[in-house]
Amino acid sequence: MLNSLIRIDLHIHSKASSYKDRGVDLSACDAEHVDVLLDKLVEGENPIDMFSVTDHNRFDAKLYEEFYKHIEERGFNIHLLSGVEFDVELQKGKSAAHIITIFNAIDANDREMIQSTIEDDGQIETESGFYTLDKFESLLRHIGLSAILIVHQHSGFGGNQRKRSAGSASDDAIGLYQYGFFDALEYNNRRVQGILRGELADLRLPARMVVGSDCHEWSCYPRHDHDQAMPDAYFAEIRALPTFCGLLMALTSPETRIGWRDYKWKDGYCPEIGLCGRQIPLSPGLNVIIGENGSGKSSLLDLLCDKQGRKTHVKKIGEEYGFSCTQKPVSLVYIQQGQLQESYGKGTMFDASLFEEPNNTSFESVARAYADGIKSVIAENITRKDLHKKAQATSFLPTHEEETFKFTVTYAEDFASEENPWAPRASQLQTINSLLKQETTYDDDYEVDEIEKLKKASTLIEEVRSSVATRSDSRIMTNGVKSIILRAFKKYELDIESKSSDPDRKNATYRKDKAEFISTVVNLARAELREPPKLPASIVPANSGVTRNQKNGFSFVRRTVYSDLEDYADDFLQSFNTQYRSIDKLIKIDTSEEAARAIPSGKPDTWESDFDNLIKKFIDRLCITTDTILDGEDKATGNTLGERALTYYKYLSYGPASAEVFIADQPEDNISNQRISSDLIKYLADLRRRSQVIIVTHSPLLVVNLDADNVIALKRDKKGSQRVVSGCLESEDTGSVLSEVASILDGGKEAIKRRLAAYGSLD
Repeated sequence: MLNSLIRIDLHIHSKASSYKDRGVDLSACDAEHVDVLLDKLVEGENPIDMFSVTDHNRFDAKLYEEFYKHIEERGFNIHLLSGVEFDVELQKGKSAAHIITIFNAIDANDREMIQSTIEDDGQIETESGFYTLDKFESLLRHIGLSAILIVHQHSGFGGNQRKRSAGSASDDAIGLYQYGFFDALEYNNRRVQGILRGELADLRLPARMVVGSDCHEWSCYPRHDHDQAMPDAYFAEIRALPTFCGLLMALTSPETRIGWRDYKWKDGYCPEIGLCGRQIPLSPGLNVIIGENGSGKSSLLDLLCDKQGRKTHVKKIGEEYGFSCTQKPVSLVYIQQGQLQESYGKGTMFDASLFEEPNNTSFESVARAYADGIKSVIAENITRKDLHKKAQATSFLPTHEEETFKFTVTYAEDFASEENPWAPRASQLQTINSLLKQETTYDDDYEVDEIEKLKKASTLIEEVRSSVATRSDSRIMTNGVKSIILRAFKKYELDIESKSSDPDRKNATYRKDKAEFISTVVNLARAELREPPKLPASIVPANSGVTRNQKNGFSFVRRTVYSDLEDYADDFLQSFNTQYRSIDKLIKIDTSEEAARAIPSGKPDTWESDFDNLIKKFIDRLCITTDTILDGEDKATGNTLGERALTYYKYLSYGPASAEVFIADQPEDNISNQRISSDLIKYLADLRRRSQVIIVTHSPLLVVNLDADNVIALKRDKKGSQRVVSGCLESEDTGSVLSEVASILDGGKEAIKRRLAAYGSLD
């Protein structure tokens, strides 16, 4: 059986309290008038699901039997717990505290025992009478039933203490609550509830609090009596079965059970599954499947998610359990056992789209410019040295030039190859302007004045680009015209050579030699006069190479190698062979052979293209990215499998529900018990507030400490419908769920004992 949100009132008096409450007429609060109270409880504006008649230091067993009789006869769905409001002196010399004590009375014999024990152990007879603490504890031992103690606290612990409250009865009331002498506090109005909740939160203590009507005239319920106004709070809402164990489970997990809204069903949730001839209801909250190894837990998840594929063992388990599901989850996340471990190994645990790619354009541009600068220096050195060699090898003896019959044309071989330094600049400016214009389209992301500034900058850059492009176009056109002329020269030269006499040919050769000599001298002079190329700065552009995508409270950071550098020159120099890892050494290279020796696997004939490949490899290496996940802004999450798994679950719990149903097979894998207790429980608790959660687990922490809403226990040693026990933790509908948790899970019994110190034996 699954629990739900119920209303409880554990503070109602009967005629038995008249010896103490003399100012109120309790004469009509007896066995003859039980229907009056039942009608008020059941048919009121806020129907009560579970109540208790807690008289001052008295217990009327016959009255209880009359209530049970009328509840059964009238078919009311309301439940009654046995209780007494005791006056207890917690500290000598202090006023007595009122402690509502709820007993786990199973039947009429237990109720008779409560009454007789109170009467035989020195029943309080006077209005001001009370039990000493020792006497109270002795009385509880004599009664011998598990009990829940709820102490009055009708003000904050830090303020003026109201009479009968724990704060006025003991100097260490908070300590008595903190260390478990009291199971809960009873407040009397919403204002006090808020004060207490704040104080307990500051002390990091759970807010185990309830409220009751303290009704003394049943016909006036929920008012105290006919002279009192309607209270602003007279019932508590808890998510539990209407039983003693249900109340205890609520008080031991107040963060999930008390004052919390009931779960809402969504269309994509799975309402039930069929197992062993029974329909097993699922909770819209947290559902946990437990069982011994080999019981088929994981296979049931595969069947539920239609992931059985060709797995014959899964189909066999389905047939063995008679698995059926008429409404399977539609929108779901399913984490199979070992899936996170596998994706961790591949680096794919988180969707790649969460990490945005850095824009490396600016770095590539400056890095290439720096590397090209070094290459230009080397090329200039080689050119100058080659010109020197050529000049040394060139000789020319002037003689008298004879006229030739045909006109002789002389020209330099590089006549049509004038350098065009403006072309790359125009191209770069074009790229910059295109990016600027693209930015102006994101008008929702910029202020109006910022868009205007971008447009003005684009206009200015376009003016510069147009001017530079004009010079580039002019040079291109000039070289084009010269190419046409050069082709005409060569054609003419071939034509006249075939028609010239030997003397004319000799004269033409002489003129060409002279022209080549002049060209060599001029080129050498120009090379000597030319300023050597200047190396650009090797500074990494500011704020480049890193992207940060913030989602669900996390920052998904992708960082390049160069983003951690201020200057990349040393890293670039490491790309060369060892003896050339110095800028001074590189810029002195003046032969293609030496250039080849500087480049790994370089060759003299192809040193320039080899250098270009070296540049590309360097840029690619520095653009390699690593991914980091920051929890918030600065705290980096761990990189071990367990830490990444925790980060994954935390990410899912923080964000909007992308899937209505979350299903996981043993989410505790690779996570320590300490981190399960401190972190995983919290993340799964957050998840179940907005998604249906279904997990298979071997960890009692995820069942008991997480306060599972529904447990499905699979038993291999049983047959038929007895193979499955299901329900909330306090359920005993198809068998004791707590007993199954204790017997199936390693450490299950210890986990239950730690939580239910007052519950006693599981048997």
